[in-house]
Amino acid sequence: MAKLTKSEKKHYAEELFMRGDLTQAEIAKIVDVSDNTMSKWVNDEVTNWKLKRKSFLVTKPQIIRRILNVLDKLSEQADNEIESVDTKAADKFIKFAVALKKLEMDMGIAEIMEVAMLIVNFIQPHDPKFAGDLSGWFDKLIKERLKRY
Repeated sequence: MAKLTKSEKKHYAEELFMRGDLTQAEIAKIVDVSDNTMSKWVNDEVTNWKLKRKSFLVTKPQIIRRILNVLDKLSEQADNEIESVDTKAADKFIKFAVALKKLEMDMGIAEIMEVAMLIVNFIQPHDPKFAGDLSGWFDKLIKERLKRY
């Protein structure tokens, strides 16, 4: 690997980590950093690579299906125990319904990352510098969106 700055190594390591097919130790070896450095990057509270990767790997339709299943079960329980429905069950139902509405209306991080990767990968062979700049802007957008969650 060519001599990279620490910032370039971190960016490259993050890209490899997001793909999800390598261990942290393998990535650390590829980008030539210590396991400790790699662990710090992955677990950093601000950048939160694990959350970002999870957001990328779990699709919005999967999450919506799960929430709909939970709402269905809560609704069945309420139908069967109409006289003994407690406020906790009602509160859960409302929270899941609100989460569902938010998911349906908001463009998820996974969709943003997918489109960002398509665009950057398309531009890369034609204008590597612009692709790098654009990748930086997408990173900023994704980090800003992650702050909302």
